[in-house]
Amino acid sequence: MIPVNFITTWHIKCGIATYSNFLVEEMKNFKDIEIKVHPITQQNSKSPMPFLKIVKEIQKSEITHIQYQPGLFGFVPYLPTFINYIPLMIFLLKFWKRNKIVITVHEFVLDSFLDKLTLKFINLSDKIIVHNKKMADFMIKNGTPCEKFVLMPHGTPEGVFLDKNDAKMSLGLSNKKVLTIFGFVHKNKGHDLVIDILNSLDDDVVLLVAGEARIAEHKKYYNFLKQRSSELGLENRVIFLDYIKDEDLPVVFNSTDIALFPYKWIITSGSFHMALSYNIPTIASDLEYFKEIKDEYGCIELFEQDNKEELVEKIKDLLNNKTKQDYLKSKCSEFYEKTSWKAVAKKTSEIYSDLVESN
Repeated sequence: MIPVNFITTWHIKCGIATYSNFLVEEMKNFKDIEIKVHPITQQNSKSPMPFLKIVKEIQKSEITHIQYQPGLFGFVPYLPTFINYIPLMIFLLKFWKRNKIVITVHEFVLDSFLDKLTLKFINLSDKIIVHNKKMADFMIKNGTPCEKFVLMPHGTPEGVFLDKNDAKMSLGLSNKKVLTIFGFVHKNKGHDLVIDILNSLDDDVVLLVAGEARIAEHKKYYNFLKQRSSELGLENRVIFLDYIKDEDLPVVFNSTDIALFPYKWIITSGSFHMALSYNIPTIASDLEYFKEIKDEYGCIELFEQDNKEELVEKIKDLLNNKTKQDYLKSKCSEFYEKTSWKAVAKKTSEIYSDLVESN
């Protein structure tokens, strides 16, 4: 039996928690691996104590897998720039607990000398999982040994397929063409761009904002979107669904004709993978992450970031081109086969096994 300590947010409204839940559930199918989840419960703590408590719970000479995003590991107070407690945790896990460390880097910024310090500690990990080549290239450029990287796709869940007309009817959207932006509302996700172009599309085209503002600082942008919709006379065409319970997700996905990801910045996106798992024709901005997906799988359409005119044309063309829709749907099926949580869990289990053998 291979014991693996899994440090992550857990059972909260958080993309990392959702990611971890899918992965841990799939890992249960590997009988030689025992996952022990150590939840991060105080992401905003100024004190190191919640993080030291996690380290203390972990046994010596095991494997620890950390799901890393800068904002999840507290912050050290009274410093001129931000640094969290991940350097301390990695140091103790490596040299006190003698653990093999795997870290999945979901996001990383390099804005200060303290960020460079954090990266040096991340580099002490035995394996570093990233979801796209851009992140790997960025970290290698800043000193991470290339042999430590594992390029692994963000997992894709299995879609639950319903009749599209029934799904639309349940949302009061019969006879509408439905555009949807999935996921927590954030100014980097470009909702305002779509609201601004909606009047350029036919009156039967509506926009679903399928997510809420996860934290208080994003609420201002959420309120701006509502105000902007009202100013443009779109109260009946922009529908805010707020937080959607897991059991209600299939209805929203199945009612969608086109999924939109007009992002301004991205490392990876669970919402994006979920949309593709439902074989939804998808249009995304031409950020590097989406370019990688299009080049490898051909399952999405791209438009130039922030280019409203091009986005309008892409939406009009896709809504009226069933041949292109069917092509993208077939490519989505291929994407799912290669990036399913089953495939991701298998690759993750191989990392754990290799670390045990290297001992």
